[in-house]
Amino acid sequence: MNVSVFLLLFLGGIAETLRRDYVYVPKRVTWTEAQRYCTQNYGGLATITADEQNWIPLGIENFTDAWIGLIRSPVNTNIWLWYNRQPSVYFKWCPNQPNNYNNAQNCVVLTPCGWNDLECRNPQSFFCNNVSAILVKEEKTWEEAREFCRTHYTGLASMSKLHLPGNDPKQIPDDSVWTGLRFLNGNWTWMSGELLGIPESLTCTPQLYSCGAYNVSNNVWESRNCYEKLNFYCY
Repeated sequence: MNVSVFLLLFLGGIAETLRRDYVYVPKRVTWTEAQRYCTQNYGGLATITADEQNWIPLGIENFTDAWIGLIRSPVNTNIWLWYNRQPSVYFKWCPNQPNNYNNAQNCVVLTPCGWNDLECRNPQSFFCNNVSAILVKEEKTWEEAREFCRTHYTGLASMSKLHLPGNDPKQIPDDSVWTGLRFLNGNWTWMSGELLGIPESLTCTPQLYSCGAYNVSNNVWESRNCYEKLNFYCY
């Protein structure tokens, strides 16, 4: 399958450079099929959380509409959710959209004018996220870190996102950092929803420590007190 990759770089004050790649897939499929493909091969359907990310891709022949990872809530039709089920707080609708024509338009495409709601079964090309972890150098509790990542990026990073750039000392933390790993209902769980193996160092059930951190210096995953304040990785 032919794909095109678009690299966007944004500079943040407390966060190091955000590297976000969007992969354009020209094959026309339903929203569900697009989401399945992006989840299996990249980081889910494209997530757009700030105005500077609402770009119109250049250099794509015959670009019209392409799926992004936004879908109408099945519980409240006025709420829109990203593919990870987090409500969107940013929108860039085309004029007079969303109109929910025939009460059947529950998915969203990116168009030259912005966003438009569309029936999920319509075959469209699509954009996937292809992101690496972003080190945020601000000490927060695990919950505070998770909320920050949800607001400014997508979420706390999982193991598959922690591709540490060894040649860039600015991206290497001094000690342990929060990740999207949490002990819930008797199991360690990645909050991204990814079905990833749990690091061997976390095989024991924690007593008081139920949040997962990564110690870069020792290359060890740790269970830590969720109220500790650490730097963290978003994606």
